[in-house]
Amino acid sequence: MNSFQWKTLSFIGVLGSVVLVALTSAAAQAQTIILRGDQPETRQVDEPNQVSIEYVAPQNPELGELYGRLRNHHALEKIQEILSPFRYTDGLTIKTMQCGEVNSWYRRENFKPTVTIC
Repeated sequence: MNSFQWKTLSFIGVLGSVVLVALTSAAAQAQTIILRGDQPETRQVDEPNQVSIEYVAPQNPELGELYGRLRNHHALEKIQEILSPFRYTDGLTIKTMQCGEVNSWYRRENFKPTVTIC
């Protein structure tokens, strides 16, 4: 198996993990709890399709082919479509970028939940 195939398979595994994290996050954020006096009130968040995507071009020319394939096959758009029925209180950004290793993580960037796929 050459390095491109290995990177592609690793990316697919990371992509599956990202979908699971995003679904878990959506389930946790699907309701907003408002405190009014002594009684908490729960309400649904009604804004659909709050998932934004971002492709960050790699600096390493060896990753150019993988970057092109991801964009040409609309990889992040497919994840966005899968997650669009879920409601997020703060929205969600999913992005790809070069990080030096095959990995993914979740953190807040500019106060917005972001999943980064390397």
